Amino acid sequence: MREGITRAEVRHVARLARLELTEADVERMRHELDGVLALIDEVRRVDVGDLAPMEHVASDTTTLRPDEPVPSLGRDALALTGRLNDDGLLGIPPITELGS
Repeated sequence: MREGITRAEVRHVARLARLELTEADVERMRHELDGVLALIDEVRRVDVGDLAPMEHVASDTTTLRPDEPVPSLGRDALALTGRLNDDGLLGIPPITELGS
């Protein structure tokens, strides 16, 4: 088992993540990270020698709903949203602007 994480290690990780931590934050994070590392050590000690490796974590059965066509909203319902432009087309605001 490893020694606990040091305050210097917490400060180093915080600097890499560009986080500003107070001394109280450093101590709180040191304590929390010690807990995470302790759990990792505990998982490492589990004997899995007799277990077959999993190919995928999902089950073999799907829980999705059936893929069946349903009616669309239609132009009248879209018009009520106020998003149709003058040409009667649905206007979607840009997510990002080019060049910014």
